Amino acid sequence: MTEQWQGLPAERFAKYRRWINREEPGICGSYVTAVLVHDRVFEDTGRNLDKDLLLGASQELVDDNHLHKGTFIWNIYSGLDSLLGPQGYRVRLGLFPEVHVPELMQAGYGPFVLGTAGLLGSPYGNHWLLAYAYRYNDQGDLEFRCYDNHGKSQAILPAKYGFTYAYLEPLPEPLDSLEEEDQNNKGEADEAVRFHRNSYRQEALDQAEEAEGRTVFGKSLNDILDLFI
Repeated sequence: MTEQWQGLPAERFAKYRRWINREEPGICGSYVTAVLVHDRVFEDTGRNLDKDLLLGASQELVDDNHLHKGTFIWNIYSGLDSLLGPQGYRVRLGLFPEVHVPELMQAGYGPFVLGTAGLLGSPYGNHWLLAYAYRYNDQGDLEFRCYDNHGKSQAILPAKYGFTYAYLEPLPEPLDSLEEEDQNNKGEADEAVRFHRNSYRQEALDQAEEAEGRTVFGKSLNDILDLFI
């Protein structure tokens, strides 16, 4: 018997169906980063950030300001930390969401940026989604309910296709900077974005390695992440 969904309600993410990634090549990492930030700020402050400004800032941070092809977990890290790090959040990373994300959701964390891998058989190929609920199906397999930036806010993703994940952990400091911004200044929302590009890649890798051990299948996480994302 298929279990009920556990986690955050689907209605909360229905509005993001219209946040569709139509870029070529795609900028899925920018979209899921923007949606995570938009959702977090709205839930915590009631403020509805401007979609276009937020997506522009997210794309600049996640997809535009690096020389390598594709979006890696450290690009997601740098985008989230630049947008919400100054507002009192810490970005947490990990590997193998099938193992860790259900427990984290039970503890009240989420939503989660999930990286899928074509080499694992993902129908999305190498892609970034935003997962906010989980369940076990009739076969006992774990599934995530996701915003997929292709027009679906309730896409079902078998957890076995996920490889990396990121989420936000609120820190004790209040969201002073966001709360002090006047509505008349909302057109300048991206001015608060801070760029800390140096060492993002290594910091993201160090955090994941600390959680998972120094090697996976005999390979360093540098090698594994370069293969999959």
